[in-house]
Amino acid sequence: MTRAQRRQRESIAFWRARDAYRVQAVGEGLIGTFFLLEFLRCAARGQWLLGIGLIAIQGGIIWGICWGSPGACGRSRIGIGL
Repeated sequence: MTRAQRRQRESIAFWRARDAYRVQAVGEGLIGTFFLLEFLRCAARGQWLLGIGLIAIQGGIIWGICWGSPGACGRSRIGIGL
């Protein structure tokens, strides 16, 4: 493999990793926004404990999904060094 081919493959791997990071960042932002809006909705009704409980339960479910399936939450090796 020539040096130019290696550089091209490395740059393609870099762009794939960058795209995967952007998708992951958008997903995390959407989930965080959803949690915040749900908490504010419960807090506006005076149900603070319900809001905290809902967020804790949903956060635990998402954490469980990420822990149980390595490819679901960005821990896979997508395009990096392949």
